[in-house]
Amino acid sequence: MIKINQKTKASEKSVWKNGTFVQRSCFMKYIYGLTFLVILVLPFSLLLTSGDKIIKRDIDEKRILASRPDFFNTSFNEFSQKYENYLNDKLPFRTVFINNYLWIWETKLSSFVRKNIKGKEDHYFPNKKNSPTVMNYLGLQTISLRKLYEFRTIIAGRQAFWQSYGANYLFLLLPDKTTLYPEFLPGWAQDKYSVIDQLNSMLEDTQINYLNINEVLKENKKLKKPFFNKYFDIDHWNANALDVVYRVLSKKFENNVNFHQVDINKAYTLESIEKSTSISKEIVPWMNLNVSNLRVLKHNYMGVKSPSWASCDIVVNDKLKDGTLLFSTDSYFKYTHQNNFKNAKGKIFPLAHNVHKLIYVHYKEKLSVFKEIAHVEKPSIIIEAVAERTKLNITNRQSPRLLIAGEKILNDSQLIIVPELFVSSSKKKNCLLTPSDNTLKIISKTNDPILHLPTQRTNKKGRFVVMVKMSSTVDTIAVLFYAQGNEKFIGNRLVSQKIKKGLNYLHLPVYAQPDQDIRLRFDPGRKKAIYTIFSMPDTKEMFEEKS
Repeated sequence: MIKINQKTKASEKSVWKNGTFVQRSCFMKYIYGLTFLVILVLPFSLLLTSGDKIIKRDIDEKRILASRPDFFNTSFNEFSQKYENYLNDKLPFRTVFINNYLWIWETKLSSFVRKNIKGKEDHYFPNKKNSPTVMNYLGLQTISLRKLYEFRTIIAGRQAFWQSYGANYLFLLLPDKTTLYPEFLPGWAQDKYSVIDQLNSMLEDTQINYLNINEVLKENKKLKKPFFNKYFDIDHWNANALDVVYRVLSKKFENNVNFHQVDINKAYTLESIEKSTSISKEIVPWMNLNVSNLRVLKHNYMGVKSPSWASCDIVVNDKLKDGTLLFSTDSYFKYTHQNNFKNAKGKIFPLAHNVHKLIYVHYKEKLSVFKEIAHVEKPSIIIEAVAERTKLNITNRQSPRLLIAGEKILNDSQLIIVPELFVSSSKKKNCLLTPSDNTLKIISKTNDPILHLPTQRTNKKGRFVVMVKMSSTVDTIAVLFYAQGNEKFIGNRLVSQKIKKGLNYLHLPVYAQPDQDIRLRFDPGRKKAIYTIFSMPDTKEMFEEKS
């Protein structure tokens, strides 16, 4: 019995090997145990700390991945199932595995799993990270209502900006190959709710001057001229599309005295040239610009510098004496299927023949550069164009003033806070109101001054926006609380904006239940200070005003 006990005791600290006991390392036991715990806990820990931010690359799964459910707006019975689906789709190790799987097929086995997708009749469609056209077409990344409204308001704001300087404005949305030629997509690619559908829904039937280029090209498909190539540069349309769009724009501005009509055959010619790709050679249409009477003008407008073709180009037409057109666009017009023009940074579109001066910029140009061009060059025609695959990139250049200018044009479910809104009986807390010379001074007694605004009503999609021009004696945060029905003003129903010491423009959009009354509480700051509300100026004065 003693030997057995000793053997048993020895086995607790060692393992039997080749007829004898070998001492087991306690250190290795800890390593094995720790490794197991890390593998078990790490995915969920990453999910809790990083959430959706850990998903750095899109995954092409031909379906919409589950999103994180809102605990407060989801019933208890539904929440557990929806959260389980979310965990299954967003678990970090799963995402890494799928990305690496696709990468191996794509880079090591020469299969276009992600970068390009082969469709019918040897048509290829781009699906790269910077050009996810198939994913966009399938609607795998639905744009939120907040982002869609932001897109529309920014476009309206850009229109308001240029109109305040007396220019005619036109916005173009350019379709991807998937949108224009769905008949060549592979059989599994079924249209759900594409990006262009979502963006079009926000632009049509509004006060925005918008030309639907997708419908223009669809109408011209009967000409049997392809607008996209099979292999070569499938990220962009080709010269046939450039030709159609130029003709449409010429027609659009035929009654504008600052836009001169020209003989198209003298402005440019189209030819077919052979281009090589990694897939095959292809004969593609190409545009040759007639450069006679055209020259590139040196300038000092320093804005977008990368990529080099995106930098500002100014082309002067010595044959004409008047007319200045600003063309704010991207690579669809400035990079592809046209010959280079000496001294120009990008390609030059034939619109240079219709005006004395064509100013060619990227749509992501700084607002300060646009203001300088507006003052110095005084363009009378503005055309802005963005490609469907860029989605919301144009909203990267935004400011509260631009958003407010857009809201004024759209005039949809909004309230501008002005001094006249408040009277002596207005409901307030922790502050004193002092009206004076078209201003309202708010002297806060505590760190929580409160103003109750008149009850409003959300639009059919549940949106309402509050705007105000206000100064502050300190850096702080302005907060707008909202409530509907029997709801109270609580922390998860608010929208805020940082404000700095001095003059500020605030744009505070609310998204709640549609077509219902909404109560609003405005806290001008979170510090004991003096806040002053001003009347809202007109658009040009607002943009010219220094902060």
